[in-house]
Amino acid sequence: MVVKYVVSGGVAFGADFLTFVFLRQVGIILLIANPLARLIGAITAFLLNRHWTFRRDSPKAWWREALAYSLLWIFSTLLSTLVLRQLALWLPPTMEPISKLITEGGIVVINYFCSRHLVFKG
Repeated sequence: MVVKYVVSGGVAFGADFLTFVFLRQVGIILLIANPLARLIGAITAFLLNRHWTFRRDSPKAWWREALAYSLLWIFSTLLSTLVLRQLALWLPPTMEPISKLITEGGIVVINYFCSRHLVFKG
């Protein structure tokens, strides 16, 4: 299950990271670009984790899982954006993609345990 989570997370992170870099390149501010990019990654991750990683196909559980996942996404997006913003203040702009990698690397650990035990439990 951990391997599937890592693969799903890698695909979702790729979507998130590429969207973030693109948005920043076209001039979208960090405080908008990060949540938008994380939303793209979150939709990807939710669908992969629900149907492949944790094999949760029950229609009854969908709304509860979607709500729990949304709350987890809000928390982790706020945390990610705050950390990323702080790193942007400390580091040169050329380090922003590296800051995103570092920030999301920490978030993924928190999200795995929350997803496993709170979102896709059962």
